[in-house]
Amino acid sequence: PQALAWALIGLALVIGYSYRDQIQGVGGRVLGELRPGSAVSGPGGGVTITRRSDGDFRVEAEVNGRVQPFLFDTGASSVVLTAENAAALGLTPAAADFTARVSTANGIAYAAPIQLDSLRIGTITERRVNAMVARPGSLAGNLLGQTFLTRLSAYEVRGDRLILSPP
Repeated sequence: PQALAWALIGLALVIGYSYRDQIQGVGGRVLGELRPGSAVSGPGGGVTITRRSDGDFRVEAEVNGRVQPFLFDTGASSVVLTAENAAALGLTPAAADFTARVSTANGIAYAAPIQLDSLRIGTITERRVNAMVARPGSLAGNLLGQTFLTRLSAYEVRGDRLILSPP
């Protein structure tokens, strides 16, 4: 009986090792369901984000070393930070810097062009990312737009999952 138990344990270890990538994927999917918006790294360095119950993909990204929430927005031509979130990162453009005219769902707004030292989502890190800071009060949340997304080799939505593929 004891030899059989050890044989079963050994078999379980071999099977677990053989399917380790799939087992890690299951763990990541469970984490994504429990914490939508968290970036779950997958094979090949890809990152998966689970859609929230409100229908949006909200992403936790690290900007210049500090975590910031973003809304995934393929319609945004740039990464955009709210003035409040930018200030929390030490980015405080002067009033005269808000020269970029941008179209939003609420009409025309002005933003200040900046460059982020780094923007990281899961295992994907991009450096020197062009971005904008929205004029105070003109934007409800940060937008993850094309100045980051076009650097990826691909991004796609599959059901309730957003998959970002590294460059």
